[in-house]
Amino acid sequence: MARIPGISPEQASPATRQRMDRDVEQHGHVLPNTAIAGLTPTIQEGMRALDAGITAAGGISQQLRRLMNLRAAQIVGCPF
Repeated sequence: MARIPGISPEQASPATRQRMDRDVEQHGHVLPNTAIAGLTPTIQEGMRALDAGITAAGGISQQLRRLMNLRAAQIVGCPF
């Protein structure tokens, strides 16, 4: 459970609502990170741009990225 309450779809910006809809399609619910990052749309866009830049650079394989994400989730207590 997230410690910070995220934004509701009704209050979210159009871009955040689009991400929330995609989360629901892919996962059956809005991911906590999407709702929390949606509180500050400019920061959310920056996070997305950083992720896209790291991915585009190609220095980290997809398999390693998945392992890193899993380990980070374990460290912070995310129930995967």
